[in-house]
Amino acid sequence: MSDPTPDTEDIPQKPTNAEDAKTLKALSNLDTHSSLDDSSTPTASSNSANAEALAAGLSSLSVGTGKTADAGVKKVVVKVAAEDVAVIVENMEVSKVKATELLRANGADLKKTLKAMITPSA
Repeated sequence: MSDPTPDTEDIPQKPTNAEDAKTLKALSNLDTHSSLDDSSTPTASSNSANAEALAAGLSSLSVGTGKTADAGVKKVVVKVAAEDVAVIVENMEVSKVKATELLRANGADLKKTLKAMITPSA
């Protein structure tokens, strides 16, 4: 007759991106370090094993390290004049926050910002 086909749950699926791969690695690390005894009361050794597994899993995820992919890129701080913000708020009927954001996006240049606001985008 025909060969039995395995269930889809039996076939391990490979992660599609790096984040999923890290998560899978951390989870498998936790699975390999989990205690095998079925006792309802955990012992000190199983607690320490669980703590070590948790620490290893979190370290492989690099959660909370504060490092980002663009750590070397410095953000440029653009100072915006309050008068320019007031002109945009009064004439273009936008909020102060939006006016400040638009000015920063255009290098704090009022003429360039106004031109960008009235020019239709493609």
